[in-house]
Amino acid sequence: MHPFPTPTPRRAPARVGRWAVPVAVGLLLAGCADPGPGGSGQTGAAPGPSSSAPAPTATAPAEGRWGSYGGRAEACAAVADHVLTLSVLPSSLSVTDRVEDVQQVEDRVAELVEAAPEELVADLARIQLTVDSYGEDLAAEQSATAAPDGPRARFDRRALEDSLGSLRRWLADACADDGG
Repeated sequence: MHPFPTPTPRRAPARVGRWAVPVAVGLLLAGCADPGPGGSGQTGAAPGPSSSAPAPTATAPAEGRWGSYGGRAEACAAVADHVLTLSVLPSSLSVTDRVEDVQQVEDRVAELVEAAPEELVADLARIQLTVDSYGEDLAAEQSATAAPDGPRARFDRRALEDSLGSLRRWLADACADDGG
């Protein structure tokens, strides 16, 4: 008999990609879900927790100070929700290598651009371009002509953080309670 207990064999770590991709994309898309006229809050992705942010009141491209939102309160709540959701993009996209998942995220960000208050359109468009560029790099990496030891697709976190910083400043300026 040994003086130390025999170590129990370790199980191989679970492969995260099988369940994390649908969860991450579902959370991302659900966090930005637009309830639309029926109010279901569902997008084309798997159901996830619904967003508490108000939906834009119109589907036309953003016009005016508050974009497609009904007013300051709706715009501020929605943008705050979008900033929170978009801040997890690098983590969400890092668990998938499916170009389709990245395309879904890009499409959703495009919807945010359309609904955004006019001051935020450029920053959200930069986020959309960042997601699009990552998707193109990922597709090129997976193409049959790509070199197996070529550069890996990388999400530009700095570009995202720069744009999110602008959104946060807008929230601080436009949404701060001025005691009124």
